[in-house]
Amino acid sequence: MHDYQPVRFGIIGFGIRGKQLMRAAGFPEPTWIDEQIKAHAENKQNTNYQDYMEQEQLNIEINGVCDIFSVYSREAAIAGSNVNREGAAGKMGKEPKQYKTYLELLDAPDIDAVIIAAPDHWHAPMAIEAAKRGKHVYCEKPVSWTVPETYELVRVVKEKGIVFQLGHQGRQ
Repeated sequence: MHDYQPVRFGIIGFGIRGKQLMRAAGFPEPTWIDEQIKAHAENKQNTNYQDYMEQEQLNIEINGVCDIFSVYSREAAIAGSNVNREGAAGKMGKEPKQYKTYLELLDAPDIDAVIIAAPDHWHAPMAIEAAKRGKHVYCEKPVSWTVPETYELVRVVKEKGIVFQLGHQGRQ
């Protein structure tokens, strides 16, 4: 265990890929945990729950969530509070703030980095705005829809000196 301060994340987009990325970061939806426990009870060879729980805890916290659908935003906040990786009856931590727009989330002083899991055409514009604000970025593929957007993103990332990572189906 290290004595480093946690990296404070925000997530933009909580659809299918957003949920998967939050789980990978160590913040599963409580109902997903319940489903994994049930699946193991029904089939002892299914070790998904045990395997998941054995994964190292990353030194991060989720401080903000944003999705244009309020139901998804609420689900993201619940997952972000699941610091103990527990089921629906478990003890949750502090819920992250729900933001109405990604720009509000990017302007938050308690967000160091963002996970961008929004629809594809938003990836580059959101990543550019995050980089302009000095936020580190994990962005799902595709990075952009146009070549000029790609060059602009590269320019801003280099100018601001942020860490940028592009996710590509588990091949980060």
